[in-house]
Amino acid sequence: MDDDLLGRWGVQVARWAARDETALAAQTTRAYAAGGRARQDLFRTGGLAPGGFGGGLAVVLPALLDALAYAADAVKAALGSQQFANTIAATALLVGLRAQRGTGQEPPAPDRTSDAADAGGWSRGASPPSGEAVRAAFDMCRRLRARGVDAALAEELAAELTARLLNSGRRDDIASFLDALVANEPPVPGTPTVLPRQSPLRRLAGAASGLLHRRGAAGTGPAGSGGARDETDDV
Repeated sequence: MDDDLLGRWGVQVARWAARDETALAAQTTRAYAAGGRARQDLFRTGGLAPGGFGGGLAVVLPALLDALAYAADAVKAALGSQQFANTIAATALLVGLRAQRGTGQEPPAPDRTSDAADAGGWSRGASPPSGEAVRAAFDMCRRLRARGVDAALAEELAAELTARLLNSGRRDDIASFLDALVANEPPVPGTPTVLPRQSPLRRLAGAASGLLHRRGAAGTGPAGSGGARDETDDV
């Protein structure tokens, strides 16, 4: 498991979509990638209140990492197929996701440009999203909703994170991060299990304990540094 790679990109994902969680993002990402009990402990929650992050959910980063892992193949396909002379706008992806929610249709075929272009959902200087980009955002959104995130919020998070990844200019590094995220344990398909509620502090402590136990058994020693840094987009 590439701890440095996981830590750097975990912090970056938090900066993009869960800024309040950057301080523990590296540890959270390593715990998710470790799989097993360490991953399960990240999802001990009492559920979500309708329309937002209420209820028992104190953090969103584990759900974002899970959505990324679930959509890893689609994200890598989008990274490998883009004609990115211009940037992809999150607003265009959001238009496409909301249009599909309204119709119940699947995303466009990979060889087509998204219908979001026809809806005028992109900004000047940005390319309309490809079918691969919309598929990646759609898969992330579907997983977030399966984790209990409100539909509108799931669409916003998926659109923002997909656009950020595709516009980062670090395709190979992102692909390596996604591979590392799922190497030990691919995400379970279907609807994830929601475990009994646990406080955020105990949840992270349990995840860290499971990760340290796993690393100790492998003879790799304690987890290294890799917490949040102040710079934006510094991966």
